[in-house]
Amino acid sequence: LKLNGKDVNSIRNLLDSNFKNTDYMLNPQNRQNMIFYLIMIGKSRITIEYIEDFCQMSRSTVNSDIKNLKELLGRKHIFLRFNKNEGFFLEGNESAIRETYVDVSASVARQYLKISLMDDIESEFIKFSLNQIEKELHIELTYVSFIRLFDYLSITIKRILQNSFINKRIKIKSAEYSKIMRSVHLIECFFKIKFSENEIEYLIQFINRSHLMKDEIVDKGLNLKLDILAGEFIDEITRRLKVVFLERKKFVNNLTIHLQTVINQKEDPSILSISDSSILELKNKYSLVFKTVSDSVNPIPEMIKLGFQTDENIYLLAVHIISGIEQTKNITEKKLKALIVCHMGIGTSQYLKVKLTKYFHFECKVASIQDIQNTKNLNDEYDLIISTVSLSMNNVKYLRISPYITDYEIKRISNIVNRKVQEVMKQDFYITKKELKIPVLKELLTEEKVQMNVQASDWEDAIRKAGEILVNSRTIDRRYIDGMINVVKEFGSYIVILPGIALAHASSSNGVNEIGMSLITLKEDVEFGNKNNDPVHTVICLATVDQDTHLKALSELVTLLNTKGFNEDLQKNRKQSILNAIKELDDVKQ
Repeated sequence: LKLNGKDVNSIRNLLDSNFKNTDYMLNPQNRQNMIFYLIMIGKSRITIEYIEDFCQMSRSTVNSDIKNLKELLGRKHIFLRFNKNEGFFLEGNESAIRETYVDVSASVARQYLKISLMDDIESEFIKFSLNQIEKELHIELTYVSFIRLFDYLSITIKRILQNSFINKRIKIKSAEYSKIMRSVHLIECFFKIKFSENEIEYLIQFINRSHLMKDEIVDKGLNLKLDILAGEFIDEITRRLKVVFLERKKFVNNLTIHLQTVINQKEDPSILSISDSSILELKNKYSLVFKTVSDSVNPIPEMIKLGFQTDENIYLLAVHIISGIEQTKNITEKKLKALIVCHMGIGTSQYLKVKLTKYFHFECKVASIQDIQNTKNLNDEYDLIISTVSLSMNNVKYLRISPYITDYEIKRISNIVNRKVQEVMKQDFYITKKELKIPVLKELLTEEKVQMNVQASDWEDAIRKAGEILVNSRTIDRRYIDGMINVVKEFGSYIVILPGIALAHASSSNGVNEIGMSLITLKEDVEFGNKNNDPVHTVICLATVDQDTHLKALSELVTLLNTKGFNEDLQKNRKQSILNAIKELDDVKQ
């Protein structure tokens, strides 16, 4: 995009209404953003005169803005230079230059019609490429994150065309590296450029810090490390608040995606821009939930290690919990039964029913006094009885209201409903706790489920051998084995969770009859394609029936796998020592 005097006037005409209706250019920080933006997007010389004309500011104001901009950029090791031939240009920390462009671009776009680095065809190709990357990584970015990634890739392409590269090297290739290479090659061919390994890794880092709408690995319950973390956290919340979250699968899924996003962003805390006033407001309005979330993070070492104990992350976790509680309350309220009693049970009662359905979710039934006069135990049959007349029936608890219900009476009903919902939710908690049988590791990894020195020709064969143990016990159907193999083919070798340890699993829809686990050690190590944790000497097969029944046993397993002595037993094929360690494992939170 080449900008000249004519272009400036054209752009200003397009943006004229914004110039008139906002104070954007009156704010020094906004002007500095615009100066940075103009320098980044222009191919022609950007001079003080050009900036004066564009921003409609005096030379002294522009000089002051440039001085302040130099200081701000200098803190990021970015240097604003000028020479007669090039005008203003940028040098220094290349990754910081690009990240600053993305942030400034978002700021400018909020106020103005955005001036793209690319023409329409180029922009559409970049969007297409990003859609392909989403498919290759099995994710869906939020709209804002997609736009930020579009801006990052656009400025990366422009800077590479200008021979400006990121020099700081990344030593280890990301697991996503090979997955996005097809899209990267298409971009290289289209723009006639070459991405270095370094540039690809920085692109991956930017993607990993983005917010997700969807993560297919999470959706299919395949990220067991996050499952454990989310499960431990929710167990703490459930125990402290005495709430069983309804629609738990959806709730856990959303929470797990949030955990993944925060983990990806842990190296860039500036992304979490929650204001102090927002945190304080939530603390005051939901003080119990905020404190409970904080108290629930503290006993979980992994969450502390990942930085979830900060006020910003407590705030974000609390928002998820509040949302889950409100959803559970709404579902619980819909199950309540209310009886509306009027003198004749027709006109007034129908009016009340319509009125109440505007405020409440409970089920309403209308009756006259004659309808109920011979009915016993009304309070056992209905959670709430509302009447416009006096009821002379013995031992019937009801709320007397006027035929034309008032706001005060609506509030009284709301208080009663809230108390009833809380009672039902606590009852559900204790009933669920009593009825739910959660297996522990020693109940799953029994002697017949553990085999040593198994011969396997490759990783597929190793998974089949581990899966056959569960097929023989009728825990799974044979198609579940194919499902585990397809998971690796589709999503990669992330199932190699620790050096030498593979935890094979698939979706429960692939033929799981009951929760189960098997463990084999291999006579000869095999390669799964995981550069960090290959070769594999132990393969564990996990079959799950729902979102969380397996988490207790899985958490215990991970505890053992991080124990030096247990790993030595696996390496040396000591079956009895392995079984003893499983049986003796104390039910404690590490």
